[in-house]
Amino acid sequence: MPLPEIQTILSSTKADKRNQAIVEHLGRVEKELRHTKNIVTSLQALLTGETNSSMDLEFMLLPPLTVLSVTDSIEQQMILEWCGANFEPLYQNVTNAGLVPCGPPGGLYSPEVLRLGEGEVTIFVPVLGSPGQLETAGAVTLESIYVASTTHVGPYDDLDRTYGQLGAEVNKLGISSDGAIREVYVVGPVHSSDTQDWRTQVCWPVHETKDVS
Repeated sequence: MPLPEIQTILSSTKADKRNQAIVEHLGRVEKELRHTKNIVTSLQALLTGETNSSMDLEFMLLPPLTVLSVTDSIEQQMILEWCGANFEPLYQNVTNAGLVPCGPPGGLYSPEVLRLGEGEVTIFVPVLGSPGQLETAGAVTLESIYVASTTHVGPYDDLDRTYGQLGAEVNKLGISSDGAIREVYVVGPVHSSDTQDWRTQVCWPVHETKDVS
């Protein structure tokens, strides 16, 4: 429990204020426990080979993409919370700038996020607008990149399984390239509250191969 909350509990003479602080902390602990349980289940599946051996892998060239984005250095366990807190303001910025969303939102995750557990994370919304509007809003263009791509179906709790499988396939082929991994939220929280509907396209940077069309 954070020290300020401990001080609140110890110094409070009102039971309702003290209990509220305890309830809020209990909620966070329960959320962390659920998250940890999901991670353990996912890792056990990787160790025992209980993964989707028939992964659909597609090689493609992602074209340049003009986006409005937000970037920060984030610890891996805080990414979902950070994304949840920043996507709504990002869409509001798109509206305020007079821009038009023109595709599903996405995220960029630096290699350090996977290797070190903390690194640069970017969330983005593809946009259309006049050159003046784009410049004023601070829009940027994501460069064209070759990727190996697969689609993760369902909630994000076991997204690491898809990452593990995709990374293993890319490394086996010896075509992994430097650069951020891109996620495209084809169907996500902004589209549906039912996590079973979610579809996340995971794009791993690769060297150009003959299979790329």
